Amino acid sequence: MMADYMAALVEARERGVTRMIGASNFPIAWLERATAIVGTGQIVNNQVELHPYLQNRKLRDFCDRNRISVTAYMPLGKGKVLSDAVIGDIAARHEMTPAIVTLAWLQQLGIIVIPASANRRHTEANLRAGDPQLSGPEMAAMGALDRGERMIDPPKAPAWD
Repeated sequence: MMADYMAALVEARERGVTRMIGASNFPIAWLERATAIVGTGQIVNNQVELHPYLQNRKLRDFCDRNRISVTAYMPLGKGKVLSDAVIGDIAARHEMTPAIVTLAWLQQLGIIVIPASANRRHTEANLRAGDPQLSGPEMAAMGALDRGERMIDPPKAPAWD
């Protein structure tokens, strides 16, 4: 099955229907398998659940080594991280919201973020995520929040890294 849809993605790119090939929720084993099908350097992005409570370091390291960018969906952990005391303290120091600080942290890690909001004010605020530059200690404090807490884990999920 994977060979079929990966071949279809290559064909779509060759026909000009798309410029790049990406993946979603691919663990390392799937990325390796897909790369074997389409060739090295052909998969340019992997969209995965990623937030302060689930940092996916092993997968991110693999993607970095293989020049695959990472896009974080649910970067605010379904809103759970917004009440975190560490994030709140950093946000207060920067006079920003916990959401902006969390998005800034991810962006400083080189991760693409796609926060969702139906609230226009929140969407506009999210665009300010590039404003704060977090210090090394602040980045480390946020990095220490990882607890492997997955918010999405369907029954047919792959074996996560």
